[in-house]
Amino acid sequence: MRVPLPLLVALALILAACQSDSPVQPSTRASLALRVNMQQAPAGSTVEVQVFGFGGSSEQELPPLTLFDGTFPVTTGLQQVPITFDLTPCLALNAPDANGPYCPIGVFGILRGAQGDTLALSSSGQTYLARPGQVTQASPIYLVTGNNPPVLDSVSSAIEVEPGLLRFQLGGSDPDGDLSSVEINADAGQTGVSVLTITTLPLPVPSFSGTVFALGQQNQDSFIASVTLSDTKFNSSGSDNTTQVSRAILDYGMVDSLTTSLTADSVVMTFKDVIGVADSAEVVVRNRLPSDEAAGDSIYFVCGGRFSNPAAARVACGRQVPFASASVIVVPINPNGQPGMGLFCDVPGTCTQPVFATFRRQRDVRRP
Repeated sequence: MRVPLPLLVALALILAACQSDSPVQPSTRASLALRVNMQQAPAGSTVEVQVFGFGGSSEQELPPLTLFDGTFPVTTGLQQVPITFDLTPCLALNAPDANGPYCPIGVFGILRGAQGDTLALSSSGQTYLARPGQVTQASPIYLVTGNNPPVLDSVSSAIEVEPGLLRFQLGGSDPDGDLSSVEINADAGQTGVSVLTITTLPLPVPSFSGTVFALGQQNQDSFIASVTLSDTKFNSSGSDNTTQVSRAILDYGMVDSLTTSLTADSVVMTFKDVIGVADSAEVVVRNRLPSDEAAGDSIYFVCGGRFSNPAAARVACGRQVPFASASVIVVPINPNGQPGMGLFCDVPGTCTQPVFATFRRQRDVRRP
């Protein structure tokens, strides 16, 4: 028996309506955006990634639940590992918060040899909140086969390029190829107050040689600074190198006036080197404003650029990290790579050197 076409269409619409009336079950699956970096991985090795869920009250912590355990082939450098897992068993252990259901998770990576033996083990270093239907961003995991401490090869005498900001030239290496950070502790000897600055390298490296900035106490006549290198396994260089700090030499340049502005993705500095010798500048972007000496302080990032006219120089830097407010210190650099005296300014803002700096310059010029 042939069924008329209009009747078939009507039946299809009725069935579709019935299906749309059925309840839709929300997905309890979550994804993890994870990158893994292997150092010196032998042939035939694999990467195993484990994701554990946690639950229960602080009075009665429950054993972790295995939410994911998968193995992936090893590729060179940082590799993206695709991970999707079901949160159902973990969601039942945690009451929803204001944003809905969630599960605290920990992420671990294991580098296994060709025979399945463990060559290296590491974690992403913190607990994340995974939610149904969302992608959780995790810090990279670095799998390093060796466990040797880094070596601090050289540290220059530090230069105070602006009150409270120190500039170092240093070099170091790590036998395992996972040098990850530089820690500088500036100690004002008379007060006993110290300031710790940690510079994290973008990626672990076998060696580092270059410029590092650190924060120190302002308006101190003399202080010392100790430098330590660390790797991804929290090994530190065997002994701190202690260095004396000197002030910037004004003959190498002095930023006399500075105007800063923001675009959607950049910080822009327009300034003048009153000495007239600088051909480039290093820019330290930090969170404390010049007018708020009591505020906590840290360095967001360091950038820089070259220019042809020191009397009307301009440098623009992309925002390497997001921030709500910031300040900058622009440090002039002469053609020989030597730093002069920088200037501290709000972003956005307009600033000039204080009187004491101008007096120091005039005094140095008059000196026979």
